[in-house]
Amino acid sequence: MIYEAAAESGLFGLNPSEPQYANIHPEGPHRPGRHQDDKKIPLCLIMAASFRRLASGDTFASLAHEFRIAESTLNAFDKQFWAWFRDHYWEDYVTGQSGVGFDDLASIQAEELLFRQLGLPGFITCMDGVHFAWERNAHQIRYQYIGKEGFPTIAINVHCTATGRIVYAGPIFPGAHNDKTIVQSDELVMRMQSDPLFKDCKWATVVPNNTGGFQELTGCMTLCDGGYHNWLETMSGMKQPTTPQQAQWASRYAHIHRTRIHHT
Repeated sequence: MIYEAAAESGLFGLNPSEPQYANIHPEGPHRPGRHQDDKKIPLCLIMAASFRRLASGDTFASLAHEFRIAESTLNAFDKQFWAWFRDHYWEDYVTGQSGVGFDDLASIQAEELLFRQLGLPGFITCMDGVHFAWERNAHQIRYQYIGKEGFPTIAINVHCTATGRIVYAGPIFPGAHNDKTIVQSDELVMRMQSDPLFKDCKWATVVPNNTGGFQELTGCMTLCDGGYHNWLETMSGMKQPTTPQQAQWASRYAHIHRTRIHHT
């Protein structure tokens, strides 16, 4: 679907060998001013290179070697393609209409069910701060971007689901900022605290209460490490468990957090 839409947008060149070419240019490649179409890189191929870069973080030099496309061509296309993608598909594939990855109660319940099957009812995301190296950081502001990594970075708070799908990425911060500072600008966490769509959710548990029934959780939570605030919405494992049950619980927290957000 994205390929067809990109081809029909008219912003990107097509090779006559591509299926969409005849639909968009029925007069063929020999119409006036289009005699170079035969030499154009297939749109599907150069789009694959951009998606590979997004998924793996490969450099343009590495992609140029792998896809046999000039590095300068990849660089120019990548900027143009993702600007177009952001304008047309960002809400569909990244943030949803709400801007935070969850548009309705059904989407929240679907993600909570996956965490419930892992033994964590009430959770809808895992989150952590992600650092990206900034190799050409200006010397005058370098100190603002050097944190525990030891080199200049930018930091973004990222949420993913139990299946590893990224649903929200917060604003960009200099790398010297810690998680407690960054999360205060995290719109998804703020919605969990104030939006009735999140805070009024109720989840059943198997923990007995004093009346012979089972305890019920209210609100949504995100699984994080111990570097965040101890809010009701930000839950992390116990650093110093004192009982075997607490140790098992802390181990489950750490394992799920590590295998979801870190591997993502």
